[in-house]
Amino acid sequence: MVKSVDDLLEGSGGNPYIKLNYPGAKLVGEVVDARVGVERDYDTGQPVTWDDGSPKQQLVLDIRIDWERSVGVTTGKGDEQAEIGTLYCKWLQQQAIAQACKAAGVKMSQVGPIALVRLEDGVPSNPKRKPPHQFAAEVARRTAAPGVDSLLGASEPAAPPAAAPAPGSLLG
Repeated sequence: MVKSVDDLLEGSGGNPYIKLNYPGAKLVGEVVDARVGVERDYDTGQPVTWDDGSPKQQLVLDIRIDWERSVGVTTGKGDEQAEIGTLYCKWLQQQAIAQACKAAGVKMSQVGPIALVRLEDGVPSNPKRKPPHQFAAEVARRTAAPGVDSLLGASEPAAPPAAAPAPGSLLG
C-alpha cells in the first residue's frame, strides 16, 4: 500500500476497512479513490495466489461514508465511524459493482455516489465452507465542480450532472 507523506509521519496505516456486518446492511457514500490491489489472506496477511503463482487482484475502494444513510456498517475495530473507509472487494462484491457500472453506463473511474447492500447469504459450493455473501450495488457518475475540468487541462468536456436518484433507488 502506498502511503502519503502525511500518513507516514503520523504513523497512520491508511483508512480503516469497511465491513457490511449482516444481510440487509447498506453502505452509502462517495468513491474518493478506486484502485487494483493484491488480495491478501485474512489470517496471515500474505498475498493470495492463483495455481500458477500469480497474485489474485481485487478492487479496492476508498469511500466517504454517508453515516446517516448507511446501516449495519462498521469501519475498523469497534464502533468507530471513520469519515473515509476502505472497501476491499471480494469477487461477489466486484461482480455487483461491475453490473451496477454497466447498468449506469459508467466506468469505475467515473463513479462517485455508490450504494452496496449485503443480501441473504448464498449456498456454499462445498458443505465445509461458509455460505458466500451476496451483494447488490448501484452507482452514479461523479460530478465535477464547474470549471474544474478546464483548470486541470482535461481534453474531454465535463461530465453532465448526475440525475437525482429514482424513487426506491439504493442511492436515494
